[in-house]
Amino acid sequence: KPSDDEACKQAIIEYDKLNLELRQLDVTYHKRMLKVIPASKVYAVMHAENGFHRQMMKGWQKGWQKGWQKGKQR
Repeated sequence: KPSDDEACKQAIIEYDKLNLELRQLDVTYHKRMLKVIPASKVYAVMHAENGFHRQMMKGWQKGWQKGWQKGKQR
C-alpha cells in the first residue's frame, strides 16, 4: 500500500493507465477476431471469460474468508 496521499494518487493514475491499455488491447483483439470468426462466437468467448473470472473471484473470496489473508494455508 502506498505510504501517503501523493503515492496513492500516483498508484491510481498508473492503475487507470494500465486499465485503459488493457481495454484497448481487448478492442484490437475483438476487431481482429470479428474478421475471421462469426460475432456470435466472439460473444460466446467473451461471455465465457467473464463467467470464468467471476468464478475465480468467488474462489479467491472463499479462500480469503477461510484464513488465506493471514498467510495461512489449508
